[in-house]
Amino acid sequence: ISIDIKSSALTNNFVTIFHSDKGIYGLIRSLPNGTFCEANLDELTSIYEIFIDFKGEIFEGCAHLDKL
Repeated sequence: ISIDIKSSALTNNFVTIFHSDKGIYGLIRSLPNGTFCEANLDELTSIYEIFIDFKGEIFEGCAHLDKL
């Protein structure tokens, strides 16, 4: 998987774009201050949302990023 980490020039938010040679593309971005991603799951709220395109089908949800 190739990953490109950037800050959005438009919103000054964290943006990560990723893709693989297996037909998977995606975007993780931070939400504006004071907003949270809620997927109505038993997980904690997140300040990141994720969009994944897997062979033409779009999936979206909340993301949690671990520090390396």
